[in-house]
This record gives sequence, C-alpha cells and structure tokens, in this order.
Amino acid sequence: MPTFRECLRKDGPRSARRRGMSLTEILIVVVIIGILAGLVLPHYKDTSRRAKATTLLTDLQKVRGALQRYRDEHGGVFPRVGRLWDGLTEFTAVDGTPRTGSLGPYLSAAPINQFTGGSEAAADNTSDWEYDEGTGRVRGVVPADVIGEFALSPLDVVEMANSDGSDEPDDDDGLGESRYAEKARQYYEKWQESGSERDRERYEQYAQKARDRLKEDESDDREEKKDKKDKKDKKDKGDQSK
Repeated sequence: MPTFRECLRKDGPRSARRRGMSLTEILIVVVIIGILAGLVLPHYKDTSRRAKATTLLTDLQKVRGALQRYRDEHGGVFPRVGRLWDGLTEFTAVDGTPRTGSLGPYLSAAPINQFTGGSEAAADNTSDWEYDEGTGRVRGVVPADVIGEFALSPLDVVEMANSDGSDEPDDDDGLGESRYAEKARQYYEKWQESGSERDRERYEQYAQKARDRLKEDESDDREEKKDKKDKKDKKDKGDQSK
C-alpha cells in the first residue's frame, strides 16, 4: 500500500500539469469570449454615444439659461460670438467687456461638445458650437448619423460642415417644402424671437409632421420610378419578341 507522502506526490503539481486544457478546449473558450465580446461591445458603443447626446443636450440647456441671464443684465443683448465663453464664464461690465465689472459669471466653464471634443463657438457649423449672437441661438455641431440615430431636433443640433464631403455648410433643415414645413419655420422664427416654450413645442410638432410627409413623398417617388422602370422593361421585352 502506498504511503501518504507517495499519494501526495502522485496527485501533486505533476498530475495537475497532466490534466491541463487541451488545444480544442482552449479554442472553444476563445470562440466563446469572441461571441460575448461581439454581443457586448456594440451595446457599449451605443450606450456611450447615447450618453454623449444626453450630455450635449444638458449642456445646451445650461448655456441657454446662461445666455438669457446675460441678456437680462446687459441691456437686452447677447455676447458677441468671439467673446461667447469669456462673456459667460468671466465677470463682465455692462458693455460686455470680459474680466471687468461685476456682472456674472453665468457658467463655471465652457462646455465641451462630446462629439467633437472641443468648445469653440462660431457663427456657422464649422466649429464645435454654432452660435448666433443676434438671436442667442446656440446648437451643438454633430456628425450627420448622430442626428438620425437619436432623432435630435434641429433646434438643438446642426450637421457639421463637410460631414457629407461638401465644402459648404449644410443649411438644409430637412423639412422639405410641405405646408407643415412652412408652419414649422414660422414657429421656429417665433420661438427665436420670443423664447416661448409653447412656440418651441408647436415648431417641433409641425417639424415632425413635415419630416413624416417628406418620407411619404420620397416613398411615393420611389414607387413611381419603380412603376416606370417596370413598364419600360415590359415594353423592351415586347419589342425584342417582335
């Protein structure tokens, strides 16, 4: 009968090494890990982009509130585009000169656009934030796919310049030319002038109807083109049979 010490040697580290995983088992584990990564990573990416969109909208609310307070204390005018963040994050004089006077600050720091990684403001969509110093309108500049992916309102975001390969800024509001689009633009102008939440809601209602109508028209156009193609193909086949 083997002694206790001999039994320990028999089932010790050498035996453990002999019972190691085979190449087939290792490959199975690798495949399972790959499948799990394929399931988890897209969800993580979507969650990350959604978090960026949420942060951008939250920052916009803060900036708009700061702009309204600035206007109330500076004779009804907004900061100039070149002084936007200085005007909101520094003490200012009544004439808007930053780092003087005792008005403000209205923000602790310039917000960073989560999709561009910067905080520069410009009068068009070539920077991180689009800002109109005449009306106080500010929008986040984002890639085109983000707008559609999260159904972001054109009140809040604008497609970044050159995202479609063009050298010109994209001024298309994506509403088409229906009567709903006309109404939406009217309420948009009213909202810009009044800042009324009701005008904003009416704009979004008509804008959504305009986008729905545009999709219907595009679908009808595709069907019409398909019908014309089918008729042409039938005619060509008839001519060939003759």
